[in-house]
Amino acid sequence: MKQILTRPDPNATLHQVRLRVEIPQKYLHLPVLSHLTTAYQLTFNIIGANFIPEQNQPGQFDLELRGTIPKLQAGLSYLASLKISIRGKSHLNGEDWHY
Repeated sequence: MKQILTRPDPNATLHQVRLRVEIPQKYLHLPVLSHLTTAYQLTFNIIGANFIPEQNQPGQFDLELRGTIPKLQAGLSYLASLKISIRGKSHLNGEDWHY
């Protein structure tokens, strides 16, 4: 029997990225993160947060986002369209963030 080798389909394989997002005060009352789930079929886990509403500062959220590459790209484009600062994690064990 002949075996056919196929490459993984980036549109079907789930990937995970770690991000730090800074959501401006003007968006903190909106469901920005849950929109990633409803509109882009991404799942997320909040692994850290720094959010004090009284200080009129952006909310910082450390996230693990999971989804297909096209969905991740679309979700990140959505965040960028809102002028939300997005920083990527260099690796899972490190504590440094890339701009």
